[in-house]
Amino acid sequence: MQEASVFVFEKRVAEKLHKPKRKETVTEILRFSVRQLDRFKHPKLLTIYHPIEEASETLAFATEPVLGSLANILNCLEDRLPQCLPQEVRDYQFLDIEIKYGLLQIFASQCHAKFRHHSS
Repeated sequence: MQEASVFVFEKRVAEKLHKPKRKETVTEILRFSVRQLDRFKHPKLLTIYHPIEEASETLAFATEPVLGSLANILNCLEDRLPQCLPQEVRDYQFLDIEIKYGLLQIFASQCHAKFRHHSS
């Protein structure tokens, strides 16, 4: 058995954040984005283990294990963090080398995406 992270998007959230008629637009952007991520095979990009699946009220897909979102780790939304977050996510502090390496990863993935786009 392989460890994984499962991302679930509840479509009703889009109705709360946007005008109801935009619900389909938001879910289509999510579908497209996950499919694009699945197409880009690169060690610095998140690996999709199971493609996006859709039910009447949700979209879901599985990826390699993820500790937490950047917002969770940076405590950007501390007042809205779910209580079920593991304590190690709540208490996590980045080392300087992790910050530098993370920025390098973002830059490398952007270069890869740009190169791939221009070569297509």
